[in-house]
Amino acid sequence: MKQLRFLSLLILVAAVGFAGCSDDVSSPANTDLAGTDNIGAIDLDLPNGGLTPTDEEIAFGDPFLMQEEARDAEELYDDALLAESDVARMVAECDSVHDGRPMRTSYFLRLVWGNLDGPVDDRTGEVIDAARVDWSGALQIDRGVVIVRRVIRFERGVDSITRPRPNPQTVEWTSFTGGHFDGILVQIIEPAPRPDDSLAPDYEPNRIRVKAGAFSAEFLTSDIPGLDRTADVGDDGSIHFTGYEYNGRLGCPRGFLAGIWRMAPEDADFDGGFFRGRWVNIIGTTRGYMQGRYGVNSEGQRVFAGKYISRNGHFLGFLRGTWAPGDEPGRGYFRGEWVNEAETREGVLGGRYKQAGDRPGGFYQGRWTADCDREAVDAIQ
Repeated sequence: MKQLRFLSLLILVAAVGFAGCSDDVSSPANTDLAGTDNIGAIDLDLPNGGLTPTDEEIAFGDPFLMQEEARDAEELYDDALLAESDVARMVAECDSVHDGRPMRTSYFLRLVWGNLDGPVDDRTGEVIDAARVDWSGALQIDRGVVIVRRVIRFERGVDSITRPRPNPQTVEWTSFTGGHFDGILVQIIEPAPRPDDSLAPDYEPNRIRVKAGAFSAEFLTSDIPGLDRTADVGDDGSIHFTGYEYNGRLGCPRGFLAGIWRMAPEDADFDGGFFRGRWVNIIGTTRGYMQGRYGVNSEGQRVFAGKYISRNGHFLGFLRGTWAPGDEPGRGYFRGEWVNEAETREGVLGGRYKQAGDRPGGFYQGRWTADCDREAVDAIQ
């Protein structure tokens, strides 16, 4: 299959003929999401939407987010490569600093595929099934190692990482999706610089090749920092890539965002909709949850407001920012910040969403970083 140059554009590749989610499935958006604060009553003209710095139930008591909470431990992947002494040394070198920089360059790459905007039952949090699609594939780099850190929504007995691995540069998987999506989070560690190159190795670019079902792409490890791209794959669904360069013990907290971005029902008295999802760290472990509303305020500005809590339900911050539609219908992006109870900014967040008025689903995928890393902040904003 022809491979695609990634950052120029992730474009459609040949689909294999499976149907997507059924259009006649209905699951109206819930305008009174669970929580101490009434997310459905957020007023986009008020500071922080009128939300309060109060604690919440675990996962806001929301059925969908409770499903995500239960899944978190199951997604941790124990890659056998970590037991090898050479790989363990490479991981340690990613956390070791020399002359103000990590001794070894490392990246985290998160990719998910399938019905990212598939419908979810608001009462149970369960994904509504749709046609089965084969997304089996592989990720390969030219040199270095790839460590699988998480498997995302893999189903036992159906989805798996192929063992033994063909080599440390290659990960292969079996993945079938219905109305849901699967994915992986990997750490890519570059080779050490040659002794005569100090910390500026003169290597040829390190390529990444990805194949997932009918999708194929090629890009460089140096493209990963700031990566935030979605591509449609015909009726099969979509694939989304997000990534960071790891900055070792110099670093700031940072990670990924994922959840539902859903339009309000047609009979709602406002434009826009709601979002809710996970707030995870750089290796994919859930740190907390977020909920909020997006729409247009009285000044005609596209804004969002929300709340970020820990896994125990403790208040961690107010979310606020802007959103905008993209070049394609139903697609767009959001950019914002989170502040503490004292209104001190602690970091930024941003990502992309996809939604459709004739479907009950919708998703967002994105990234967050604390303010202590200027390069990471600039990549999101």
